[in-house]
Amino acid sequence: MRSAYDAVLIGSHTANIDDPQLTVRLTTGKQPLRVVLDSHLHIPLNSRLLKDSYRNKTHIFTTATHDMEKRKFIEEQDVNVHVVDSDKWYRPDLASVLNYLGRMGVASVLVEGGAAVFTEFIQRSLFDKISMFIAPVIIGKGVDAIGQLNIQKIKEAIRLENIRYEQINQQMLVEGYREMPPDYSAYYPKENKCLQELSKSSVK
Repeated sequence: MRSAYDAVLIGSHTANIDDPQLTVRLTTGKQPLRVVLDSHLHIPLNSRLLKDSYRNKTHIFTTATHDMEKRKFIEEQDVNVHVVDSDKWYRPDLASVLNYLGRMGVASVLVEGGAAVFTEFIQRSLFDKISMFIAPVIIGKGVDAIGQLNIQKIKEAIRLENIRYEQINQQMLVEGYREMPPDYSAYYPKENKCLQELSKSSVK
């Protein structure tokens, strides 16, 4: 999936806890840009995102309250740091981040987490498609994949369209597209509503 997107995006908590690489390793394909939302530059200085051979593909989006000394060190590692507007929680504003990426030529973003990032993208309808993996592993109560959306009634639920199911080894992949507003629906073929996929089609 990473190889099909221009960029992969995570929040600072995922960067701190998982120390991910966010690279294409199990198949061939282009390496996406690696985007981290980090309000105060809390990312560990020994993070693989700052140290590996793809570090020049790492783009950290922070706010005006970031640690200036840490920023200097990070940029000296050939890592890109961008300051954008803050939202009301003093986090990098998602619209500002996406606009910035768009100006860089990024047309598709794979959001890999974590829960706070997923929740905000869904709350603000900043997604076209959701992919969910269901694994036959029972762990009991864990961390919520999506946080509070303030949905009080079933009729207010976010409903996905054009659902697709695929078994991958022992896991089940469920994918669906968000319902598009009427003003946009004319530009999206019924069976293909993801902008990243639309760019590959003949629809203008």
